[in-house]
Amino acid sequence: MKIFMVTFAYPEYISYLYDKNPGLAEKSFAGQKEFFRLDSYGKEEFWGGALAKYGYEFREANMNAEPMQRAWAAERGFSADPIQIVIRQIKEFAPDILWYNYHDEPSLRKILAEIPPVRLIISSVGSALQKTDLWKHIDLVLSCAPETIEKLSAQGVYARQLHHAFDGRINERLKEMGKPYDISFSGKIIRNVEFHLIREQILEYLANEMELVIFSPSAHIGLKEFFKYSAKMFLYGTSRVLMKTGPTRKLMDKIKIYNKVTKWDGKPLPPINKKLKPFLKPPVFGLDMYQTVKNSKIALNIHADSSPQYASNVRMFEIPGPGACLLTDWKQNIGELFVPDKEVVTYQSPEECLEKAKWLISHPAEMEAIARAGQARTLKDHSYTVRAKRLDEIIRTALKSKSHRTGGNK
Repeated sequence: MKIFMVTFAYPEYISYLYDKNPGLAEKSFAGQKEFFRLDSYGKEEFWGGALAKYGYEFREANMNAEPMQRAWAAERGFSADPIQIVIRQIKEFAPDILWYNYHDEPSLRKILAEIPPVRLIISSVGSALQKTDLWKHIDLVLSCAPETIEKLSAQGVYARQLHHAFDGRINERLKEMGKPYDISFSGKIIRNVEFHLIREQILEYLANEMELVIFSPSAHIGLKEFFKYSAKMFLYGTSRVLMKTGPTRKLMDKIKIYNKVTKWDGKPLPPINKKLKPFLKPPVFGLDMYQTVKNSKIALNIHADSSPQYASNVRMFEIPGPGACLLTDWKQNIGELFVPDKEVVTYQSPEECLEKAKWLISHPAEMEAIARAGQARTLKDHSYTVRAKRLDEIIRTALKSKSHRTGGNK
């Protein structure tokens, strides 16, 4: 079977890669794709190799890697918008399965209107589940987060859990540079409910007590984001004044923007925590991110607020994979993934996180033993090869389920 994956990379990553590599945008499609592969960001190399054992051919298109996509179109003698280019790529590959990892529902409708029918449409989502009409087009939703599976299943969506993975070939691309960072964190710090409010609290607590390095897109927050914050504060303030009178409240309900403001959970937060700003460094992506992990004695993991019960995010594997000691927030399924305090180290409060981080730094032999054990467990049990077996089972069951639901029409 053929699988075509449509992805939408972090815009920050696309800018990061092309800004760091002048001239990359002028290379051929194959040249740019090879660059992405060696940067270990895409999924085609990892899923493609692992799934081949089960009879799959895998192809991926990064829809917002516009220079690469434009090169593909130019080599075929046409130019078009990103969606039309992806449509042409899908038609050329003729997949059995469309794996749509771009959560824009109108774009998917355009794609489905122009491509031949496929046997299965898959999508993936993390723990933060946004309101969308996308799922009505999807036959199978994959999520790393059991919380999300429960929510989707309650809505009648066919959803199955699949953990993230790590590919050991990444380590062959990393350099031995020592461990200049005692403890690092790499990731976003979004100040919204269900995102990273708890993460922010833990990072602030640690930063006040030890030398913590934070690599985050928040380091680039500037005037534009603060102007947006000021506009939100104005709307929030005026809405609270106007809501004091009944007649005005009824009028506000009819004004779309104020109707949204009245449903906000609370007062808007500034785009960045000023106390964290001194510790922020520009974000790292792809191979640079893995190198940063390898360069860290301890790498910190803090799940999003939308994952209160289960360990599920990708850091669970991309931290021990390159050989750093994973210090992660305790979740009830940790023991299913790693042996706590032997392969990874867990904490249940900011205070415990600090205590264990300091203990690890002062006991380097024990810390290194945990890091080695965590890496070995990751390479053995959390590889794409292992995940491919699970994914194949999920796909084949989903195909049978769809056939049953549609009376055999595919």
